[in-house]
Amino acid sequence: MERDELTITCWLFTLKCTGKAVEQAFNVAQRALNTVMMSTLGMIGVSASLVWRTQDPDRFLQAVTRGILGTVDNAFVQSFQPGSLTVKVVAKDKKAAHALMELYTQKKIIQNLNKAIKEYADKYHHGLGEFESVYLTNYNQRIVTNKEIHKIEQNASSSLNFNNKSKGLPIWIDPSEIKTGINGAKLGSGSFGKVLRCYYKPIGRCAVKCMMAAKDSSTTKKIFENEAGMLLMADNPHIVWVYGITSWVGSLGIVMEYMERGNLSELVKNARAEEFQIPFNLLVRILLQVANGVAFLHKIGKAQQIVHGDLKPSNIVLDNNFTAKVTDFGGATLRTYTGTDDSSFSTNLMKGCSEDLSADEKVGNQLTIIYTAPERLQSVNHKATKQSDVYSFGMTIYECLSDLVPFTGMVGPFHQIIVVDKSKPQCEGIKLKQQVHSGNLLESLLFLEQWMEKCWKYNPEDRPKMTDIRNKLQDHFDVVALGRIWESIAEVSSRIKLSVLAPAKQEISLNRLCPPDFDPSKVIAERPTTNRRAIKPTTAVSFEPTDKILQLTRSFHTALTSPIENAELKSAVDLLVRDLKKVGELSSDNSIRLVCELHILCQKMSNSIARRELADFGAKTCLNIQNRSVQESFHDSFLKTLSYTELPSPTC
Repeated sequence: MERDELTITCWLFTLKCTGKAVEQAFNVAQRALNTVMMSTLGMIGVSASLVWRTQDPDRFLQAVTRGILGTVDNAFVQSFQPGSLTVKVVAKDKKAAHALMELYTQKKIIQNLNKAIKEYADKYHHGLGEFESVYLTNYNQRIVTNKEIHKIEQNASSSLNFNNKSKGLPIWIDPSEIKTGINGAKLGSGSFGKVLRCYYKPIGRCAVKCMMAAKDSSTTKKIFENEAGMLLMADNPHIVWVYGITSWVGSLGIVMEYMERGNLSELVKNARAEEFQIPFNLLVRILLQVANGVAFLHKIGKAQQIVHGDLKPSNIVLDNNFTAKVTDFGGATLRTYTGTDDSSFSTNLMKGCSEDLSADEKVGNQLTIIYTAPERLQSVNHKATKQSDVYSFGMTIYECLSDLVPFTGMVGPFHQIIVVDKSKPQCEGIKLKQQVHSGNLLESLLFLEQWMEKCWKYNPEDRPKMTDIRNKLQDHFDVVALGRIWESIAEVSSRIKLSVLAPAKQEISLNRLCPPDFDPSKVIAERPTTNRRAIKPTTAVSFEPTDKILQLTRSFHTALTSPIENAELKSAVDLLVRDLKKVGELSSDNSIRLVCELHILCQKMSNSIARRELADFGAKTCLNIQNRSVQESFHDSFLKTLSYTELPSPTC
């Protein structure tokens, strides 16, 4: 075996640095992806394009690097991320990893950082402040080849673009380039739509949050672009990475990183099914990372701060090493542009708890309500606040400790239990666990219970700040929980097996999905190109309406890949429209599927009378769609096609 192909074990450190030195050095402008680092190390080896305030960015980063690495050999800084400065460091052997960990635990990194930054400030930036804190937010191992680690180290030195003046708007991705499987692609769902497992060639596997657009117009897309830019501002290792956004008729999508271990709710549920206790030191680590992400949202900037508004275990996702990241924090803002609202929230509020809230049918808004602060339940107009996020975090701690969703076993209307009676979830299970655990595990259990009770205080002003929660969790983790964390991760990995995803047998492009259900199984798979030129609409047979629709449009999707005469196309469209009319009256859902297919056909056709006739039939079919937003989106799109279609000049 060649030397380049030999494998080595490297250690990955993620350090979050805060203080005036960070705030005064740069502004966030835009993010840039380094796919080599991401695919090889399994972590987002991403850097950022920055608008620098300091005079010499290169020397500033060199000072940061000296401060963190000190005299440790065989280690390098992989990347910097803005916001609060997050530095990712790679140790190429065990000795270097131990040396870095010793520097951190003895708080020498912060001392070295401030010494190095003072030397820089004296020469290049008088008045530059100090670093106030350095937190170790992640610590992982990876096995890579010598060739891969060499390439990563080379890329790391050139991963920042200091001169980019972009406004930091998200990247628009063509939906036809994003693929998803026909079966088994669903990762989650809610009132917003669905999250699907997808594949986008530049980044590989990803997750796409598909939402129905309130109005299919350039204005809506521009507003959505600006609001989605907020997601890009949340540049933190414990917030799900957003690669870009996409849109197709009646739909909007956010392209995010894919997390192998699903969400925290699933982990707790699976552990309970296996009668297995997730080690409390790992729960401390997970909750610390959640607090880190949410605290970052709360302090993202003086001009713009973000409140999550829907924090719960299902909105906390985990990678293969159980590193936690917060997701879905843009929901409250994006809801305006995606046709979803809180109309069912007030209805569900007056419904009652069942005897078992963990039952599968208790999903969606009802589960959201049980994590919601009482002040928000008093009125649907009460906006989410930082204090309400803290309450939801307390309920998340409860679920981790008790293995139950909050208020399980309690009967009565939610409003009565949470707001009027001021009740808290039952804690008998947590008390029983205190009797069977000891040592550091018991200490971590008691610590988490203490902060759970502080977070779910009834009065918002009595709850701690998320930054204080994060700091206390960090202190406890460093002193008590860090020691055997890798043993705990290995134990959970062996007990809770990672689901192996079967490769998709058939794939479709994202723009073929129909709102509002975005169900890939209801879309016909894309066919390979053939040399067949003649279009022969299939005669309708005794299938369901959906089958007839797909059967009648199938030959078009195939034949349009080859050149075809306008006269032949016009004749085929006439036959297609005639046969589609024979299908009979369609339901609203089937009408959506039909207009989606017709819209894609129109996009594939060149300007012609045939295209105009197909668009006209599509516009009329839109009237059968009950959902007004979907109806208007497709109808406007067909009208746009009609207005852009130039008819041939009359012959003399």
